[in-house]
Amino acid sequence: MNEIPYGKMSSNGLSRRRMLLMTLGASGTAAAGVYAWRHLGLRAKLFNPFTKTEFRLEPVEGVLSNGGIPVPGFAAEDLKGQVVILNHWASWCPPCVAEHPTLVELAKDRRIHMFGANFKDKPENAAKFLREHGNPFVRVGADRSGFLASTFGARGVPFTSVINRKGEVVTTWSGPLDNDSLTRVIRPAIELALKG
Repeated sequence: MNEIPYGKMSSNGLSRRRMLLMTLGASGTAAAGVYAWRHLGLRAKLFNPFTKTEFRLEPVEGVLSNGGIPVPGFAAEDLKGQVVILNHWASWCPPCVAEHPTLVELAKDRRIHMFGANFKDKPENAAKFLREHGNPFVRVGADRSGFLASTFGARGVPFTSVINRKGEVVTTWSGPLDNDSLTRVIRPAIELALKG
């Protein structure tokens, strides 16, 4: 095989420089696809983070429902048998504050159950946050060490998962939810979870 000097034409009429740029372009497109799959909630396959992990999150002290009843924590088994939106959040997190009205609006969909995993927060601050901003959650557990967040693959908060009736995660969203992410990712995943 003859070596083609850099910049010279190959047998098919393309310079080595052009072939290199085409290869880099294809690699960049593939990398963008992987990023979208991993970080924008575009999962092609269901997964269950509890295959080998069971957990129980205690309730966050002082968190009450809109009717004034203490909101319970939750365990792995509570994520099965219903479609659950699990949101990892904290009162000290500005993006969590920004997304909260979106969660309150999403919770109006009675086909789903909103669970909150309160991430490394003080219970009094979490309770005050939900009193002031509204409580969209039917269950709120204290993830004091961040164990549950890491089990789901969250690298920070907010982080949201759509979970089907089998306890499988259909999709995830890292960062604050807004109308765009609801339309493009979360609501289609909810419909998929309801069908499955």
